[in-house]
Parts: sequence; structure tokens; C-alpha cells
Amino acid sequence: MTVTADLERDNMSYIKGKDRYQKTFLPPVIDDYISKDSEVRIIDAFVNNLKNIKFQYSDYSKIGNQPYDPLDMLKLYIYCYLKSIRSSRKMEKECRINLDLIWLINGLTPDDRTICDFRKNNKEQLYQVLKEFTTVCKKAELFSNELIAVDGSKFKASNSKNRIYTKKQIKEKMERIDKHIEEYLNETENNDKQEMKIKKISGEKVQEIIDNLNTKKEYYKELLNEMEEKDETQISLTDKDCKLMKKRNGEVNPCFNVQLSADSKHNMIIDFETANSVNDQNELYKAALKAKETLETEKINVLADSGYMCRGEFEKCIENNINPIVNMPKTENGYGTYSKDEFEYNKEDDVYICPAQRKLYYLKQKTKIKGKNKLKYRIYADKDKCSGCKYKDKCFKNKNGYRTIERWEKETEIIDKMKTEEAKEMLKRRQGIIEPIFGILKYDFGFTGFLTRGFDSVKAEFSLMSLTYNFRRAVNILGFDKLMQMLTA
Repeated sequence: MTVTADLERDNMSYIKGKDRYQKTFLPPVIDDYISKDSEVRIIDAFVNNLKNIKFQYSDYSKIGNQPYDPLDMLKLYIYCYLKSIRSSRKMEKECRINLDLIWLINGLTPDDRTICDFRKNNKEQLYQVLKEFTTVCKKAELFSNELIAVDGSKFKASNSKNRIYTKKQIKEKMERIDKHIEEYLNETENNDKQEMKIKKISGEKVQEIIDNLNTKKEYYKELLNEMEEKDETQISLTDKDCKLMKKRNGEVNPCFNVQLSADSKHNMIIDFETANSVNDQNELYKAALKAKETLETEKINVLADSGYMCRGEFEKCIENNINPIVNMPKTENGYGTYSKDEFEYNKEDDVYICPAQRKLYYLKQKTKIKGKNKLKYRIYADKDKCSGCKYKDKCFKNKNGYRTIERWEKETEIIDKMKTEEAKEMLKRRQGIIEPIFGILKYDFGFTGFLTRGFDSVKAEFSLMSLTYNFRRAVNILGFDKLMQMLTA
């Protein structure tokens, strides 16, 4: 059976490829190998039209040669990021074997150090490239300029978990050092009496160990003092800008908390901020204002989840024509079974009505300081001190003997508007606008962490990530011909 099958296969006619050793009279044009609607043509057209960005040259590693054109290096980066290639060594290899890339940068073969240096020397310029492509998207009317969503996500930093300390960890290390020093001092005392019959460690050796421990202790003291001066709760020794953060899966790793703003029309990235805050509570205003300025609009609505619940941030947004619509936690200010949401506020009479239909009247005013924000609250309570109420045990557990409600002075104009049916309907769109973007960046493109260190370098790297996402979206939405026409017009 096998012999017959082999004979039949030998007699069959197959499509044959060209003889790789056959000499040709005229070599083929490389352009013929690239399809007319290839994305590399769009990359080429976009980069060639960048006029207002001054890039730093990429020096060639061999002395005496001219530098590479920075536009060619930028084309290399955009193409490789689209293919999820971020390593400079892998980029170097692609320059030699990838026909699309050979066409795009005209057969140039920069080494990995030259490739790496381009990103290092053009950090702010790479962010400007993203802004330029955002301008292209604005001209193509890919943004609604009305409704945006803001969210944050943790991206792993280029920093070992063992190279970052909290105040608690440093204090524990110093306590252990003190304990070890005490043990060695006791051993020295025993050595004088018993001449260290068991361990036989000389007094000089013990003193050397103690000196080393004291040096370590001084080092940890300096770290602790630095944290106190900067009012920080942790310090990183490799990438000084990253922090330990808890991710959704429960893991704690050195990360950056990237704040992203996206438009509701086509889920396009508007702008971003690379932060190192461990939560999103104080990040809404900065992200929303940056998006508003990028879109160049007078007023904008911004959607965010409950992690952005911060009245001080809401206040700053309103002052700058940004309407925050945040998913408010239902159990806000709950003292027992009944949360504040179950108390109805009567604006005309300025009273709260509790579940037992009793009225809580204005009692006094107090000021709370939360971070850099100073907020004024009106306090409401039952004048009869909830006497005789059958729900007392379910409503409060304080020693005053009555329930109080705190109302922020701007609750009517800000918080109450977030609880309307219209706001709730808008909030239903939030997840579909911004969360898929993080999913695509992390799981489709594989951008789960950073290769570089420091705010400026991380910003440059995420600029390329954002450009990659927006580029792919623009091609899918507009199509090759329309986008190419816009870039070459």
C-alpha cells in the first residue's frame, strides 16, 4: 500500500516554486511584493506627513557613518508594535527577514542599541506622534466630543517585587537587625568567658558582622527618612516611580496605574496619564480635563466607576465644565441596616425622611478635610432623638441615641444628578466604552507591562501602545482608501 501511494505521488503534477538559484535579468521591484492595501502604506503616509515634531537622530553604532533618519525609526516602531514586537533585539531581526518592514524602511538594518536609543531619546516626541494621529481621527469625525469614559488599569513595572519596600517592611528589617546585633553581642560576651567552644568565632569576626549589620541599618534608616520627607508609604529601588499595587486577580506587584480616557462614538483612546496612585480616587479630574483639552470642546460628560468617588474631584470637574457621572456606591454612609440611600431628601423643607417616616432636621454644619480637599457638610437628625422608633436597632449603633445624616453642601447639584434615571442609563454604556480597550491592549496585543522605567519612559511606551490601538481602530472603521486619502491629501 505504501509503495503504491509513493508511486502515485511521484506521478502527480504539483505547483512548483521558482528556483531560488536561478539568476534573473531584471530583479523584481520590492513594491510588487506588498499588497496595495497593506497597512505599511498607511504607516508610511502618516509618518511622512509629520512636520512639526523635532526628533533626535539615531546614531549609527559604527564611528564615521551618518545617523539614521528618525522617521524611518518611527516607522519601524509603529509597525513592530502593531505586530506586538517590543524587544529591540527582535526588531533588529525583523528588519532582516520581514518583507513588509524591508519595504517600509527601505532595507535599513539598524542594530538593537540604535533602535533602543531612538525610544530613549524621543520620549516626548513619541507622545506628540500620538497627539498627531488623534488630530487625524478628529478630522475624520471619529470622536463624538460629548460623552467620554475614564478608567484606570494596572500595568506591571520593570521592577522586581523584592526591590520595593513599604514603611512596615523597613521597620521590620531594622527590628530584625537589632535582634541579630543583640545576639552577636551576647555571643561576644560568652566568647570572652568560654572562648566560643562551640562556634569558635573570633571576637574580631563577630565585630565585623556587627559593623555590617549597623551599616545595613543605617541604609534602611536613610530609606525611611526619604519616605518621610516625600510623605510616601513605599519606596522603589529600581524604578523609583512605580509602586506596589493590588491587581484584580489579587496579586500584588510593582505597577503603574494608567488612567485612560475614551470616546463613546467608536471607543477610541483620547488621551492617557501614567500615574502611580494605588487607587483611582484622586485621578478623575486630571484625566477628564486632559481629554476635554484634547477634544477642544467647551463642555463634556465623563463616565466613571465607583472607584472615582471623591467629592473634591467632582467639585473641580464642575468648575471646569466637566459633568462627572460616577457610579455611586449604594451603601454610602450606612451605619447599620439602613443606608443613606434609604432616607428621602425633601428639598423644599430641607429635611430627610427616614424609613419610619420620621423627619430629620438640620442640626449643625461641620467641615471635613480629605487629602487636599476641604468639604462642608450639613448634619441632619431627629429632634426627638429617634425616641420610641421601632427601627432603632436596625438603623444606628452610636452612643448618641439617634441617627444622623451628613449632606454635602453641593450634593443637590452634583451627587443627586448622578442618581437620576438618565445618568443611570448613561452609566450602562461605561463598561462597553473603555473596558474593552484595556482587554485588547493586554490580551490581543500582549501589552501587560512596561519594558522601560520612570514616568517619562513609561509615557513614551504607552504612547506607542495607544497609537497602535487607535491606528488599528481607524483602519477598521474608515477603511484603507478613506484613511489613505486623508493622510495624503
